[in-house]
Amino acid sequence: MRIRKPESRGTDRPFVSPGFTLVELLVVISVILLLAMLLMPTIQVIIRQFYAGKSAMMVRRLHDGALLYKEKTRFLPGEKQDTKVPGGSGNVRQAMNNGSITGSQVLAACLFNIEYNEINLDFSNPDNADNIDASKVYATFKPEYLINFANRPNSLSDGFPQDKAMPICYFLASDNPNYVGKVSQFRFTDNADYMDTLTGNVTDKQQTLEDWVAKRSQTTHQVFNNGGFILIAAGLNREYLVSDVEDPSDPEKTIRGPDTDDITNDYGSRRQP
Repeated sequence: MRIRKPESRGTDRPFVSPGFTLVELLVVISVILLLAMLLMPTIQVIIRQFYAGKSAMMVRRLHDGALLYKEKTRFLPGEKQDTKVPGGSGNVRQAMNNGSITGSQVLAACLFNIEYNEINLDFSNPDNADNIDASKVYATFKPEYLINFANRPNSLSDGFPQDKAMPICYFLASDNPNYVGKVSQFRFTDNADYMDTLTGNVTDKQQTLEDWVAKRSQTTHQVFNNGGFILIAAGLNREYLVSDVEDPSDPEKTIRGPDTDDITNDYGSRRQP
């Protein structure tokens, strides 16, 4: 019987890693959290830019729908008298101006074939949306295109996520002789319930709108659109009528250069003579 000799003490044994220590794990986690914090603002800006691009696309679709509506009916959305308009006057412009209905709701009703007397029926609910005849709409309709905002059902969403969505505002040029041919033909009161980001009283806010329209009519935007309409959506910064060049979380940091277009969305059409 052979007796097995004990192994020499000098023989190499396989090295077994003890694994990460608690301190090492905490260091790694801290580095990851730090990197995430540094990248978060950039990620948020990228996400907002994505949705702002989607918003601009929706504005253009609505613009095209408004022109198609005019081609088929001979009226821009809101120009045609309708006894079903809230307030009973039948004058859609007057109803917008006195706050009975908003420009956003008017455009949604016209383009999606919603009766004015049904404007309070929530068509963003898929069950009600099934009542809309797709063959009679003037722009692609999806239930998510409509939101309830400021207690106004069937406002046109700008395409941002539901908790961030804001209405696209439709301003129809006034036919009041006091305003025809002037920047003031577009009335702040048409969408007053939405534009709380503007400061001051109604007169101040109207002046802010007029200044904004006048300023941008001198640029390539040509937003004045005498006798027509304009569409305005909240921009990247989720405010109306403001420049989107600066990052709201860091005013010194520009998202886009000053020589490039901002992402505040406006689009319109001059009435053909």
